[in-house]
Amino acid sequence: MSVVEKGAARRRDSILKFAAGAVVAAAMAGVGASSALAANPPAPDEVHDQFFDWFVNATPGYLPSPFLTDSTANSVNAFLKTRPAGSPLAVKVDRPISNATANLIFNNPSYHISYVLGDVETDTINQVGRLVGQVRFVNGQNGRKTNSANAYIGEFGIQQIPNDITQPNNYGSQSGTHSFGGYNNGPYNSLNLNMSMPELYPGSGSYRNPAAGNSSAPNIRSALFNLPVIRVGEVAVNNAADERIVPYIARFNNWANEAFDSDRNPANGFKFVPGQAMPARFGLPAVSASDTTNQMLSRRDFATQVLHYRLRGANSYVLFEPGVDGYLQDQKRSDAKTGWTESHVDSIFDASDYKLLLGKDTDYKNGSNKNDINANIIVDGKLKSDEDAGSIFSGVYSLSLKRMDVLLSNQDDDDHSLTLPSKIAGFDLKTKTFDLDAGTSLLVEYKLSTSGLNKGWSVALQNVPFTAIENSRNHFGIPEPGTISLAAAMGFIGIARRRRPGQRDDESNPQPTPLPRHRAPSGLIGMNMSDDVYVLA
Repeated sequence: MSVVEKGAARRRDSILKFAAGAVVAAAMAGVGASSALAANPPAPDEVHDQFFDWFVNATPGYLPSPFLTDSTANSVNAFLKTRPAGSPLAVKVDRPISNATANLIFNNPSYHISYVLGDVETDTINQVGRLVGQVRFVNGQNGRKTNSANAYIGEFGIQQIPNDITQPNNYGSQSGTHSFGGYNNGPYNSLNLNMSMPELYPGSGSYRNPAAGNSSAPNIRSALFNLPVIRVGEVAVNNAADERIVPYIARFNNWANEAFDSDRNPANGFKFVPGQAMPARFGLPAVSASDTTNQMLSRRDFATQVLHYRLRGANSYVLFEPGVDGYLQDQKRSDAKTGWTESHVDSIFDASDYKLLLGKDTDYKNGSNKNDINANIIVDGKLKSDEDAGSIFSGVYSLSLKRMDVLLSNQDDDDHSLTLPSKIAGFDLKTKTFDLDAGTSLLVEYKLSTSGLNKGWSVALQNVPFTAIENSRNHFGIPEPGTISLAAAMGFIGIARRRRPGQRDDESNPQPTPLPRHRAPSGLIGMNMSDDVYVLA
């Protein structure tokens, strides 16, 4: 029994069957025509304030990244040939592909792929290793390189982290299971990847949380907010200069996570309802209604969190499901983009010498830890972990611009004073302590004087970011649509793969606008269920 996308499944079965032989022929022709190019593969085209989404869309700033399969190879090839010169080209790969398909796309003389966004869920390590070889070599293993050999290649949940401090203690035992997001630098390095793709899904079972009884955070919302931000910083301090970080992100996703199922009954689907008490079950603690009230991340929180991701080293992102009942795809894309492109921060990233507030600059103790992940903060005069404090800061500076932006967030339900390190880049902070109300964020911009009586960092301006974005924290949190038919005790029924609901495999062939239909019922599915999805009974 499986969830099937009506339109996508039909296309997989029928697209270009009559031209199956042409795929192979075109691939071989591409190999010969690109021999000279492949001897010296071009560098990837970098994204600049450009992003990816799991779904077909026309939102400015979001780059198309069609799903590459053996069935869609020819149409993907035709589409990629139409893209403007210099535009970063990307494909998503969620299943094994043939060498003929790989050569057609990755060794094509007309273009080169810059980003390979992997999400292979079956036999993940072996199949991702095979994909890496196919992207880089004409024969899929070694020898002559393809025209896309220098592409950034990554896979969902595989990241350059030696020991992820954000995970529950037993999470590693789930390695290889459905939607596992905790592969560390062992698989990353052995697979010869060059792009980390950490899973940044608040509500995921890959993070600790008070709702699961395994986090010291003061409230549910602060753990939802802070731990994904910390995870990006863990990757950044371990990343090489020629590697990239492009996480999978969402506002919320409680896929198969009983800790965020308010009635703790997986048989009727997973839904987190702020303001509703959660009973003790499956070894999980009871949570009172008062402790779930206002604990969903708001749209404004999500935009702020995305800005933290950028300030912690993310180079772009792949957006997945909205994850909140009634939250629309366009709203999701707009909020994430708004957070990433905040104008003060964005202008500092334009400087060639920008530097993130990680490493020595954020080491409160003695400023010697070059790999400090910035997971501590002084709150009310005491040094605490970000998790314990419910608060966090991130930032970026440029000595050539003599400017620094610091984003502070207090997601606790109590007011706090937050204190930054005394020195950044060797210069004193003239003002380093800020009072933040409960559940608020503050963006502080400093200017630098390098000599004279005013030598050091002085506050130039401060503001509460993204106040135009809605801030309700009581919307219902849901997983991706289509994962609602889960039997008790994780006996999955009616689910074939994590990311198939509503998927359109070929972004180069957008489908006609579907005919109007009756409004879907509110609740777990709401209006998040795509028009081309049905459940196979």
